[in-house]
Amino acid sequence: MSKKPPAPTGAEKAAQRRRDEEEARNELFAGKDEVVIDPNAATPLDQQSVQQLVNTAVRTHKDTTATAARALKVVEEAQQVQRDTMGQLAEQNKKMYDISRGMDQMNEELTYAEKLLSYMRRCCCCWMCDSCTGADPEEARKRDWERRVAKGKTQVAKGVPGAGKGGAGAAGAGGKGGTAGGKGAGPSRLGDPDIQLPEEHRAAEMGMHEETRKQNAMIDQIQAGLEGLLAGAKEMTDELTTQNRQLDGLDTKAEATKGRIDDVNKNSQLRNMVLKKK
Repeated sequence: MSKKPPAPTGAEKAAQRRRDEEEARNELFAGKDEVVIDPNAATPLDQQSVQQLVNTAVRTHKDTTATAARALKVVEEAQQVQRDTMGQLAEQNKKMYDISRGMDQMNEELTYAEKLLSYMRRCCCCWMCDSCTGADPEEARKRDWERRVAKGKTQVAKGVPGAGKGGAGAAGAGGKGGTAGGKGAGPSRLGDPDIQLPEEHRAAEMGMHEETRKQNAMIDQIQAGLEGLLAGAKEMTDELTTQNRQLDGLDTKAEATKGRIDDVNKNSQLRNMVLKKK
C-alpha cells in the first residue's frame, strides 16, 4: 500500500504563502501577460534595421502605457481605501461625541440623586445617626467634581457630530484631488522627442505619439492622486491626534462618573440600613 504524503507543516505553509504573495506582487507590477524577451536585444542598435527599431519602440511604448495604467489603478484603489477610512473616522468621532453627551446627562442625574440623598439624610428626624451628624460625602464628591471641571480634566473637545478635521468632507476632497489630473491640466511637457520616421512607418509613428499622449495623461493623474493621498494622510493624522485627546478626556470623565455612582449606591444602602433600624 502506498503511504499518504505527509501533511504540510506550519513552516511549509508559511513558505507557500510567501511564494503566493510574491507571485501576486509580480503580477501587479509586471502584468499577467508573459514577459517576452526582445529577440533584437542581442543585436547592436547600429546594426538593426529601421523595421526592427520601430518594432522595439512600439512595443516599449505599449509596455510603458500598460505599466502606467497599473500604477494608476493602484493609486485609485488607495484613494478608495483612504475615503473609507476617513468615513470610519468621522463615524467614530460622532460616536465619541454621543458618549460624551450621555455621560454629561448621567452626571446631571447623579447630581440630582446626590441632592436627594443629602436631603433624606438630614430628615431622619426620629433617630440621630452618623449619616446625620457626620461629614457629607456627596458634597465632598461634588466639590471634587467641580475642581476637576475647573481644571479641564473632564471636558472632551466639543463640536458638532462628525465635524472632526478628518470628516467625510476631507475624504471627498482627497478623492477629488485624485482625479483632477485626469483632464490633462498638468504642466505642459517640454522636450518631447520629435520622431521623424520614413513615410512607410508613418502609422507606427502616429501610434507612438498616441501612446505618449496616454502616458502623459496617466502620469498627471498619478501625480495628482499621490498628492491627494499625502494630504489625506495628514488629515487622518490630525484626526487621530484629536480623537486620542478626546479618548483621554472620556477616560477621565468615566472614572469620575464611576466614583460618583459608587458613592450614591453606598449612601443609598446606608439610608436603607437606617430605615431598617427604625
